Amino acid sequence: MKLRLLTLDITDFAGIRHETFSFAGKDAKIYGDNATGKTTTALAMYWLLFDKGLEWQKVDIVPKDENNIHIHEKVPRVEAVFNCDGKKLTLRRESDANYENVEGSNEKHYKNSRSTRQYIDDVPYPITKYKAEINKIIDEEVFKLVTNPDAFPQLHWQDKRKMLFEIAGDVSDTQVIESSKELKALLDIIDRRDIEDHKKVVAEQLKRAKADLEHIPVKINTLDEQLQDNPSDADMTQVQKKIEQYQARLDELEEQKSAAKNGGAVLDIKREISEKQFELDNLKREIEGGSTDKKNGLQRQLSSLESDIDILKSQYKRIDRDIDDLKRSRERALEEYHALKKERDSVELQKFKSDVDDTCPTCGQPLQEHKVEEARQHAEAEFNQKKSRRLEQLESDIERKIKSGKDIATSISVNEGKLDTIDINIAHTEKEIEKVQKQLYRLTGDDVKAEDDDRYKRLQEEIEELQAKQTDEEATVKDKIASVQSDIEGYRNELDELKALLASDRANERIKASIMELHQEEERLLDLIEELKHDQHLVDEFTKTKVNLITEKVNGMFDLARFKLFHQQVNGDIKETCEIMVDGVTYDGGLNNAMQINVGLDIVQTLSNHFNVEAPIFIDNSESVTQLKEVPAQQIQLIVSESDKVLKLKN
Repeated sequence: MKLRLLTLDITDFAGIRHETFSFAGKDAKIYGDNATGKTTTALAMYWLLFDKGLEWQKVDIVPKDENNIHIHEKVPRVEAVFNCDGKKLTLRRESDANYENVEGSNEKHYKNSRSTRQYIDDVPYPITKYKAEINKIIDEEVFKLVTNPDAFPQLHWQDKRKMLFEIAGDVSDTQVIESSKELKALLDIIDRRDIEDHKKVVAEQLKRAKADLEHIPVKINTLDEQLQDNPSDADMTQVQKKIEQYQARLDELEEQKSAAKNGGAVLDIKREISEKQFELDNLKREIEGGSTDKKNGLQRQLSSLESDIDILKSQYKRIDRDIDDLKRSRERALEEYHALKKERDSVELQKFKSDVDDTCPTCGQPLQEHKVEEARQHAEAEFNQKKSRRLEQLESDIERKIKSGKDIATSISVNEGKLDTIDINIAHTEKEIEKVQKQLYRLTGDDVKAEDDDRYKRLQEEIEELQAKQTDEEATVKDKIASVQSDIEGYRNELDELKALLASDRANERIKASIMELHQEEERLLDLIEELKHDQHLVDEFTKTKVNLITEKVNGMFDLARFKLFHQQVNGDIKETCEIMVDGVTYDGGLNNAMQINVGLDIVQTLSNHFNVEAPIFIDNSESVTQLKEVPAQQIQLIVSESDKVLKLKN
């Protein structure tokens, strides 16, 4: 799309009262002293198209008087005629103040707001549709970039970098690898993951390998310190045989000890004591059991009856509360029943009263007699219908209340019957309790003691004689066990020494094997670190190669501008950036105004080619440029000229 400005007409816009510029689609220069409105011409075109300022901000376009107060009644107006791809396009926009009437006065009050009217080829458009039509011609962001040499340099470096990559296209990992024989080994890598991820993987693996390698000497030293001096030159095979022989002898001694502990005589005495004790217990139950069992049975019966009494009394209280609640509900139902009957009687006595108006509400003339009668009959029918419906509703409500009252009365009667039954059960249970208490009283003082019985005394004496006999027999067994235990401890001490010797030798063998494994792991890690360092070198070379290829590709699109897209840090890492440079001097760090303008034009030309758009370029402060870079788009230079007190156009 090619857009050229033919004429620009500005009226009451900011500081310009009225100016008409005939550009005829050609390059032009606008001269003027400071504050004569040069920059306002560019502002006017931006406002006309997008309702924004040169830096895409909201702008104040209303003229001011000599006291710097807005003249609200002025109507800022901008009209531009373009050649758009060979066709004439006229755009116009006006801004009107909004007023509101002052109550009780003919004066109007400014509402501190304005409304715009916009036209395309003299056809009025609402603002939303107008913006849509302008967007069809040219996108806002693209227009800003291709009409203002300062627009691209003012972008954030990440946005500049993103746009450059969109224009130039990124360089694929495959292209980078194929540009260098040294990088061919990375072809297998990019099939599984991208280079940046591979770089992270290699760095992590290298870090972990170095850490593991650093710990190995410490582990070996620790294991060396754990090696034990062998206290004997004995053959470990012979030591193992002795351990087996001693263990067999210990097992024999343990069996002898167990047999002594479980000697037959002691067991026979214990068994006889147990039988006598069983016989004694049975005799005690036989003597004392009858009286005690009967008392316990009566006591349990008494507890059960008392529990029944508590349950019956609790039921009585609950049902009594339910009866009180039902009686209150019945009283409320009766009150509601009488109220409904009273309302029904009142409704039945209602009579129709005719109050039909016999005058037409529209014209005020008397209505015809048959019309009045029709209205009266209609009103009477409607009255009778409403009365009938109300009476039916009241009769239905009365029937429901009667039924509800009867149901409540039935429930009261049923619950009162339950109370009578509970009273009978309580009286019966209380009589049973009294009966059981008398029986318990009669049994008090009748306890029998087994210890007074001769049979019981005789059994106790026999048990005591057996227990004394058991004590004598256990003393004999104890001496025998002590002798065997002494032999066991001697063999066990020698066995422990032999086992300790064998365990020490086996522990040394395990430690030596672990040390050997650590040495092998150390060699493996050294080989791995060398391999990872080589991979890291390849990744670094890949990054440097890609940086150079991308930078060359981007810079190849411009005549003056050069871009620094990457920065190598002290630690060797490559950091992304985007700096505009000319002959090694950065845009913000030394370029004079003339070169900044020409570099901006150089960038505008490349962006115009990319977006396939040409639009008028307004170049402010261009008086410092002796040789302006030529570009295909229309250029309008804004030049400070002290001698020109009013704006002057020169094509």
